[in-house]
Amino acid sequence: MIGFLQSASVELAKGEKEPLMDILIHHIFDSGEIKLFNLFGLQISITKHVLVMWIVAVILILAVILTARAVKKDKSATGGRFSVLIQLFLDFIHNDIVKPNFDHSAKKFLPFFCTMFFFIMLCNLLGLIPYSSTVTGNIAVTMSLAIVTFVFTQIYGMMKQGILKYWIHLVPSGIPKMLWPLMFVIEFVGLFTKPFALTIRLFANMIAGHIVILVLLYLATTATGWVSQTGVGIAGGVAAVGVNLLEVFIALLQAYIFTFLSAIFISAAGEGH
Repeated sequence: MIGFLQSASVELAKGEKEPLMDILIHHIFDSGEIKLFNLFGLQISITKHVLVMWIVAVILILAVILTARAVKKDKSATGGRFSVLIQLFLDFIHNDIVKPNFDHSAKKFLPFFCTMFFFIMLCNLLGLIPYSSTVTGNIAVTMSLAIVTFVFTQIYGMMKQGILKYWIHLVPSGIPKMLWPLMFVIEFVGLFTKPFALTIRLFANMIAGHIVILVLLYLATTATGWVSQTGVGIAGGVAAVGVNLLEVFIALLQAYIFTFLSAIFISAAGEGH
């Protein structure tokens, strides 16, 4: 996020009257392709968001390996400060997200929800680093995460209740037979509203901070005279820093909310109506 603000500040400093909407589109959405290599005449390239997700994946793999080695080497000291921090997050996810929803099966589902939480959290936090990009501000990414939850939900529901029983129990018991077809359609559509809500919630919350900060910086270009521009620029900069600090909290909060809601949706599928 800071990265696109820095480049935006350069553009604004040049005095260019680029429309605000063009600046928002340029800095919020995924950047152009990064060319990797040419394979038999086919250009292999990735976008900046894909690169950031690869970096997040590497960080998570290294964190798990280092934590496991540290704990195994020094169990009495729980492996050092970094390992203690990781274990605090693991305990939080287990006790506050997984166990209340899955009870005795909590350990089986802990790796899945830990992966989801840490991936979203790191993607959010990396967006605060200069020249990086907030991957979760891309609706395609948040939709993909929601689809993972959706697929997991259906598989878990059919495994717990049985394939036929799961689909029959979409409709709550006690519904009159005449209304059953209508209620089935409503409940079936409801299956897709949950991942849609997950998609929009994460995307909107992560992109909102970008828009607010960029608008605050853009206000300086609307003022006339160097005195007014200086005053508005300083006020907007201070407000932008405050919003940026708030974004750190939002990055953690949205990772928790997405993981928590996913756990609720998946566990509910196994219970039926």
